[in-house]
Amino acid sequence: MEYRVEELAQAAGLRVDTLRFYQARGLLPAPERRGRVAVYGDTHLERLRRVRELQREGFKLAQIERILAGPAVADRELLLALAREQV
Repeated sequence: MEYRVEELAQAAGLRVDTLRFYQARGLLPAPERRGRVAVYGDTHLERLRRVRELQREGFKLAQIERILAGPAVADRELLLALAREQV
């Protein structure tokens, strides 16, 4: 499915400015551009839902950035320790 920014924000239960903030922080990949229109897809919606899920679990945005970036093996122990702290 394809979404414009307002539609994606509504589907994710976020405000447009929050969605743009997440994109600026690197939590959300850039949309496809069709002229001046930004088009988002289901992968963007899934990513936003994952961010919200991690926030509900108590992770801070900086931690979520690292988790979503796909941690290197060296970071894995750090993430496990962070997860244990949140429990």
